[in-house]
Amino acid sequence: MKYIKAGGQDISLFSLGTAQLGLDYGINNAQGKPNSAQSFEILDTARRLGVNCLDTSVGYGNSEQIIGRWLKSVPEKERPLTVTKADRLDVSSKAAL
Repeated sequence: MKYIKAGGQDISLFSLGTAQLGLDYGINNAQGKPNSAQSFEILDTARRLGVNCLDTSVGYGNSEQIIGRWLKSVPEKERPLTVTKADRLDVSSKAAL
């Protein structure tokens, strides 16, 4: 796996997109979303292969919760960077700014 240095951290060139962990997602997805054990296996495999960046979102169903439960099983020093996206903001409201 190749890495880039960002903010003093080595980040894998590839990140794992996790929409399918929390949603029935994907053009060729005939099986639906994986169960917890399958999700943990996917996350473990990515980590073993050197992926240390996970891409998730509040809009990806319960993928953030699955990742959170999985992270508890990973030693703190080996936990990947987890990047999430904010939900839509109501920019018509000054409170949102």
